[in-house]
Amino acid sequence: LGDVAIDQNLALGRYEEALRVAEGVDSPAVFTKVGHAALRALELGVATRVYRRLGDVAMVLSLSNISALEESKLMAAHVAMSFGEFDRAQEFFLASSQPLG
Repeated sequence: LGDVAIDQNLALGRYEEALRVAEGVDSPAVFTKVGHAALRALELGVATRVYRRLGDVAMVLSLSNISALEESKLMAAHVAMSFGEFDRAQEFFLASSQPLG
């Protein structure tokens, strides 16, 4: 039941609610699913809480740096890089206000 509720909440863009349900399930795989979905939607606050819960210090620090960025295209580029999607990251970087930097 928890997986269905999480999938529905993620499909509707309700990341906070998905996280709440994941806390009830308390499974690393479920938290990872919510974290990835939140990252892709640039819901960095939710993603940070998920990765903190998972004990992924490197990702929490990375998200802290990404959160400091003001432009969504730059954020999306860094998120794409964290997923190893370098072509996609390049597209976002080139479309941003800092295409070379």
